Amino acid sequence: MAVIDPNFDGRVNFSALERAVAAARGVQRSHAQEAERAVRQHEHKQVNTYHPKLPIDVVRVERMPKSLFDFERAFERFRKQQKELLAHHGEVTH
Repeated sequence: MAVIDPNFDGRVNFSALERAVAAARGVQRSHAQEAERAVRQHEHKQVNTYHPKLPIDVVRVERMPKSLFDFERAFERFRKQQKELLAHHGEVTH
């Protein structure tokens, strides 16, 4: 009780107790939010990568792109990804 209320004299000080409970709830809430954020990041990574040990992101090229620019940009990402995969597996032949 001395940690919660340094002036503890045997009687309960409700304002000090209320502050301590609010602080504990805040810490618990931040831990829960941090854990939830970690789970979301892990799920996002699983969806957007080929394998946990392979640091290459999934690239999708649309069948019917909205513009030639969108297609070229996606295709360039695809080519870059393929080069990264070849480098990762040691098969680059420059």
